[in-house]
Amino acid sequence: MPQERRRFCIQIDPRQEIELLLQLSKRGTITSDKSATVLWAELSMTEVELCKIIGVVKAIEYIQPKWPDVLADIEGGM
Repeated sequence: MPQERRRFCIQIDPRQEIELLLQLSKRGTITSDKSATVLWAELSMTEVELCKIIGVVKAIEYIQPKWPDVLADIEGGM
């Protein structure tokens, strides 16, 4: 039985962008921002699993995301 997809905003190490895009795209839908430091994703994994991946700096799960709030959370944690 497939795991339900969850929505995330993921702050990444820009040096790992390509590897992370390839790895995470196998688990769901990924979109990168222009700065190459934030990914928007719908993934079949938990926040804990996601944070264990090399290159992921911070991940925040949002049930009903409001993207300005998500960006503020990510940028506030830098």
